Amino acid sequence: MDFDTHAIVANDSDKSYDATAFETTYEDGTKAVMPHFVRFQDVRADGDTNYYTVSAELTKQFTNGARVLDGATLAYKNVSLVTGTNMATLPDTTAAGTLEQAFSLALNQKETVLTNKQEGKGYGVFELMFGDKDATKADPTSYDAVTLNIPGTNVLKTGDYQAEITWSIADAN
Repeated sequence: MDFDTHAIVANDSDKSYDATAFETTYEDGTKAVMPHFVRFQDVRADGDTNYYTVSAELTKQFTNGARVLDGATLAYKNVSLVTGTNMATLPDTTAAGTLEQAFSLALNQKETVLTNKQEGKGYGVFELMFGDKDATKADPTSYDAVTLNIPGTNVLKTGDYQAEITWSIADAN
C-alpha cells in the first residue's frame, strides 16, 4: 500500500494518512484503479464443510532504516466480501459475527476479519475488499478505506517507511 508523500510537520500532533487507491496494469496494457483487497481461497474437497477464519496481523512495525513509528496502526473500513467466480458459495456477511466491516491493526495483535461457519458456503476464491469499487473507479482521489495512524510522540524523518501485514486463513471446524 502507498500512503503517498507528505510534508513533515514538526509538532507533536497525531497524524493520519489515507492509502492511495490500488493501481495495476493488466497484461494487455490496460490500467485499472480499484480498492485494496486481499484474495484468498478455500478449495478443500476432503470434508463436508469449508469453515474457516481469515485474520490479519501487523507483524512488523513501520520502519525507515533504524527509525520506527512506535504505536502506528492501520485502520480499515468499508470492508466487504466479494467474488467473481463463486457466487453460489459466497458466505452471507450480514450474519452477526461473520465480517468485521471496520477494524484496526496494531503491532502483534491478530484481528479476525472473517468467520465462515455457514453450511455449503465458503468454497472457492474470494476477496476481502476495502472500500467501494465503483466510487474508487469514478474518483480514485476519494479513496479512504485504509488509514495509517501515527501517534504524535514519533519524530518523523524523510524516507520510505515499510511495514509487514500477515494474513492467515485457518480451519474453523
